Amino acid sequence: METANFSHHFSVKNIPFGIASSQNHPNPQAVTRLENTVLFLHDLPRELWKESEALSEDVFDQPTLNAFAALPKSAQQDLRKQIQETFRQHGLDGFPDHSREDVKAVTMHLPVEIRDFADFSCSLDHVINAGRIVVNNAKPPPGFFKFPVGYQGRTSSIVVSGTDIERPYGQYRNLAVSDPQSEDFVIFGPSQKVDYEVELAAVVGKPLPMKKRLNTEDAEEHIFARDIQGFEMSPLGPFNGKSLGTSVSPWIVTLDALEAFRTKSPTQQALTATYLRHPNPSTYSITMKVEVLANSNATTVGVCPVESLYWTPQQMVAHSVSSGSALRTGDILATGTVSGSDDQSRGCLLETTEGGTKPVTLSDGSQRGYLEDGDVVRITAVAGELSSGVGFGECVVHNEALELRSSPVTYPKIASHTSLISTPRMTSRPTSAPASGLTTQPMAYVEPKLKTSATQVSATRRSPSPAQNMMPAALPTQETQSPRTDTSIEEYKMFITLVFGVSIFGASTFAVAIGQMTDPADIWKPKKPPFAIETVRTFLGAAWLCFILAIAVAGSSSSFLTLLKSQAGGYEDDGLKNKWERIAIIASALLWTLLVAAFLFLSLAMVPYAYVPGWIAVAASILFGICTTCLMTIQIRTHLRGHPVRQEDKSTVGI
Repeated sequence: METANFSHHFSVKNIPFGIASSQNHPNPQAVTRLENTVLFLHDLPRELWKESEALSEDVFDQPTLNAFAALPKSAQQDLRKQIQETFRQHGLDGFPDHSREDVKAVTMHLPVEIRDFADFSCSLDHVINAGRIVVNNAKPPPGFFKFPVGYQGRTSSIVVSGTDIERPYGQYRNLAVSDPQSEDFVIFGPSQKVDYEVELAAVVGKPLPMKKRLNTEDAEEHIFARDIQGFEMSPLGPFNGKSLGTSVSPWIVTLDALEAFRTKSPTQQALTATYLRHPNPSTYSITMKVEVLANSNATTVGVCPVESLYWTPQQMVAHSVSSGSALRTGDILATGTVSGSDDQSRGCLLETTEGGTKPVTLSDGSQRGYLEDGDVVRITAVAGELSSGVGFGECVVHNEALELRSSPVTYPKIASHTSLISTPRMTSRPTSAPASGLTTQPMAYVEPKLKTSATQVSATRRSPSPAQNMMPAALPTQETQSPRTDTSIEEYKMFITLVFGVSIFGASTFAVAIGQMTDPADIWKPKKPPFAIETVRTFLGAAWLCFILAIAVAGSSSSFLTLLKSQAGGYEDDGLKNKWERIAIIASALLWTLLVAAFLFLSLAMVPYAYVPGWIAVAASILFGICTTCLMTIQIRTHLRGHPVRQEDKSTVGI
């Protein structure tokens, strides 16, 4: 497939860096890009870097940018300024002919040797949307607002854009089988849901030794550049699912190129950790666009603003070393899926299609819940306005079908694990069953001559394995198999304590109330009171009896349930667990009825002495009794039916 022309991303304002080779330059080496021309840095005039003592020809001969990235930032800035100055004065003619090649004539390579790869979850909108769709809970985890949550990735899964990626295999729940003990309960086969994730990655330049920590304010000194990345994950959980492939774009865009697009970062909740605080918190105005191409027709499915991320790249760097771990040149720290607040700014199909339930319509009329074989995903990123001249180029991933396999259990050839240092990130998520053993080889094609410097955008294909989405169902635990008895015990203890206190107080005041009662007839003279003194005493006696019965029921039921718990051996017997909870609920209902009746009788006894307040108390007691009786009835019916709903169909949310 022929790629679009993104020469406008690489104006003189950009000057990205990458690694390339060609027929005239067979050894991979450092390059930069001006429009559609690639400049091999080793062949540039020495005058361009003669003023910088740190720069030498050897740095540009290396097959990676690690040596160049580790240099003082001033050396990188000097080279960039000299290239810009030469181009402004002489155009491309200011560079030797043998140093220039058309972007279509070069092959791009992985820009850095990646030592470590960490993937964070910086988008609040993505966390809310994914939680709502996957586990029906839109509330972010408590830790999200305290620090940037992340996980350690697998560097072996990172490849340059254009490397073949094959649809992953994994274990996932067979929804047609309900018995967890059945051999068919879990299926091992190719993922059926292939998705993308749009991400931005920071590439570490200046290393940091172990046991040295950073504040957010100092973190930028260690960021060489940024890139877009696309991640593909299979539903195997983050370990297998997100190791399928992370494709990084070949161009790294420097922070100097992005400086003009610095903007204020979103307001954050008060941070406890001082190392995450910044006196002037900021991020960059970068817009990432995702397109799905079918039959060569492109359809935009997401426009994602990087400035909406809750956590900034500086905070990612500071947090990654907060425990005392080291930073090494070439480390990649990714933001996780970039999503905005509106429906058009979702960074993955999981969000865009509401988990596949609301497919998007492509320009050719076809619909997609997730990616299909033959689909092409293109992710691009630009800083500021489209005409700014600073962009990351494109990251393209091609989901290519492979031959049919006779058995879905056969391990496929893993062509590559891809991760783009550019913004796009592809992901693959599994469905309930494999498609007849058909595997798909998603391929990441990036414009061969496209280069980006200090900042890279990467497109990763991510295919969450079925096991990731269905793990609670495939591997049920004690907690998911039985009622939450521990919580019930604590609730019942609190209720019993309340009943004892109220009942003892009510019963102990009975004698005092009876002995000091005034005859209502004396108060109502010459009228007749609502209730005679004998009736009032009957009401008080009934209330006293209810309190005494409540004490008796509370004491006997708690003793019986304690013995039953001991017999159950700490509630490891599911049958006794259920019996305990049912008895506790019935006892609670009886106790509550006795308390409501006691307060109703007390309220009636008040009427002759405080007429209006007394009747209000009566009405309140009746209303309270009706409401609580309805709630208790619902609770009893729910528990008497059997086990609570199991959590089998809930899935974990990937970053």
